[in-house]
Amino acid sequence: MIARVNDEAKLSVLDALFDGAASDLRDGHWAHAEHRVHHGSPDRFGALFDVARIADVQSLVRRHVGNITGSLRAPDGTVRDLHHLTADDALHLYDCGATLHVDTIHGHDLDAGAFGAAGAYGLGAMCGALARELGLAPDLLRTVAFAARRPGPGSPVHADNKDIFVVHVGGAKKWTIGPNRDVDRAVDNVWPWSPKGPTGLRRSARPAIDVELRPGSVLFLPRGHWHATEVTGEDCVALTIGFERPPWARVVATALYNILLESGDFREPIGSAWGDAAQRAEVERRAEAVRAALLQRIAELPPSALIDMAFAETAPTYERVRTTRVILHRDGDARWIAEILSPLCRSELEVDEPEVHRMLTWIASRDAPFSAADLGGAADVRDASAVAGLLEELTALGVVDRAPILGRRRSAFFG
Repeated sequence: MIARVNDEAKLSVLDALFDGAASDLRDGHWAHAEHRVHHGSPDRFGALFDVARIADVQSLVRRHVGNITGSLRAPDGTVRDLHHLTADDALHLYDCGATLHVDTIHGHDLDAGAFGAAGAYGLGAMCGALARELGLAPDLLRTVAFAARRPGPGSPVHADNKDIFVVHVGGAKKWTIGPNRDVDRAVDNVWPWSPKGPTGLRRSARPAIDVELRPGSVLFLPRGHWHATEVTGEDCVALTIGFERPPWARVVATALYNILLESGDFREPIGSAWGDAAQRAEVERRAEAVRAALLQRIAELPPSALIDMAFAETAPTYERVRTTRVILHRDGDARWIAEILSPLCRSELEVDEPEVHRMLTWIASRDAPFSAADLGGAADVRDASAVAGLLEELTALGVVDRAPILGRRRSAFFG
């Protein structure tokens, strides 16, 4: 029985890929699972994406708007990659025996509209649904179509920093896989046979389990596992869906980067740390104050912030529009009126709360970009919704505008 995952009666992607035999990959158990291979009819893929259009390499390459890489393997086993190929060059190398890597196809030209068969998810929606089933961020997903015209050597032994699902569409390919006892929890891909790779691992990295994939086969390979491939059939095409699970070091570093840059103190440039002894001592005194502020900020953070702020959207920053003036004056004894003068209009705001008055006064004198946290801190307003509401209103009135980012990134993972 195939499970349903939403109100639109779409198929569970895991169940469709593994013919309903993927219960042990659910509820987070997949993150600790061994490799998994399932062979079945390729017809079931039709419920997920348009198989024929992925198997048509000529059309796939010519429609693609992202990166295409051609890989050529030398007689000594080393691999040379040619990146950013034009469609004509890619197809020429394909005819000459190269393996093509058509990168990020779910986000460019294989969306639900272009590559979704009738009643199917479409590739982009399928990948998003699979991410949700696994409890992962869809933004950390990468899809690559691999295509080779004739039998020959594929990829030499390497280990990826992603958990991958290989959906085999056409031809045949032998995978040789095995656990990695040489590199403990590698952060990056490990390519011993790349000219710049850790060549010392060429002798020790020897996976021993052979698996042949054919149309309808699906392979789940955990991150870090050694694997090598050999194309064993004509017109070999496979779709690889890879999920990056960033290490805690990157998650924490990115979260702190995003959180700390909300404060002007942490955006302060470092001083003359490489100057004379007096200059160095002054910078170290400042570093001690920064360290104390950092420890206090960390102590205040709930555990969820380390996750949420690592993957958060970029917080907007603002700047005062120089051609707009804000004039505050009293209307009687109690009320303040904010008169807003711009080249396009004149507006008045009734200011009946001291917090709003303090925020407007601070903005009116501010020349540099600022964040909502800067405004709330400077005006001593702890209600974040009040700060956000005022900024939204002032943006609509043309008093402030979205500023270039202050150095904060959405995430180190999303680029």
